[in-house]
Amino acid sequence: MEELLPVFEKLNITESTKKSHLYTLKKIQSLAHITCPLQDFTFDNIMWLMDQDKTLSESYKRKIICLFVIIKNHYDPNDPALPLLRNTMPEVNNKILDKRVEDFKKEDTSQYDAIADWIDKLTDPITYIMNYIIFYLNTRNLDLIAKVIHDVDYDTTQDDSINYLVVYTDHVKFIRNVYKTKGSYGQKINHITDNKFLNFITKIPNDTFLLNNNTDTIRKMIKRRTYNGLNETEYLHNVIQKFKSDANKLFEIEENRGSNIRNLLSNYNSDFLNL
Repeated sequence: MEELLPVFEKLNITESTKKSHLYTLKKIQSLAHITCPLQDFTFDNIMWLMDQDKTLSESYKRKIICLFVIIKNHYDPNDPALPLLRNTMPEVNNKILDKRVEDFKKEDTSQYDAIADWIDKLTDPITYIMNYIIFYLNTRNLDLIAKVIHDVDYDTTQDDSINYLVVYTDHVKFIRNVYKTKGSYGQKINHITDNKFLNFITKIPNDTFLLNNNTDTIRKMIKRRTYNGLNETEYLHNVIQKFKSDANKLFEIEENRGSNIRNLLSNYNSDFLNL
């Protein structure tokens, strides 16, 4: 698999996306004993490979298909498997959408007020800060890998591979240089003025990360500290359901999240999915 690393290096993708591709490579390796290079797989080989694990989700199949498209496009843009792989995507996407609708019907997305009340009562600084950012700023888990800086003269432009929480007297500047859609939306800055947040952030030592920057464990760590163990996507489900008719709020969420409104509604709002 190491011979494929140069393929990813040439792509304009974030480190987290690169890690996701590498994880998918490991998954492919675990599905079957592979004796030939992945770029030599035929379309039928790829379909057979995915069929080796009957529990493989449609979302994961899409990841595998996308990865093979990247690999084959790198080695041979005229590979006959490429159009066949691309033609499978609409069917896979429809299955993912059907599953999403099914999941929405089972999920309680009326918990916004309960979550907000629970967050307001939190007494642990890191737990409060973490939940506040995910819930009110609509971020993803990995956005929380941010360095806390109490020196307002600190030059945050010196390293654009780090997210920052810069503490001022009357606000905290949350600077995101690393997040999933940075390539499309650029650097993001939020000014946080919540009094409880300002008080709790002073408890975090200067020049330390809010959360351990181990991306392999951060999702589980965050879920242990959220309302009823909800994940960041479930938090966002509740936010979108709460404000689905508020255009201004949806634009604000779009700006915070780094995702367009149509995607927000189609991915996170059950009413929109059933239109």
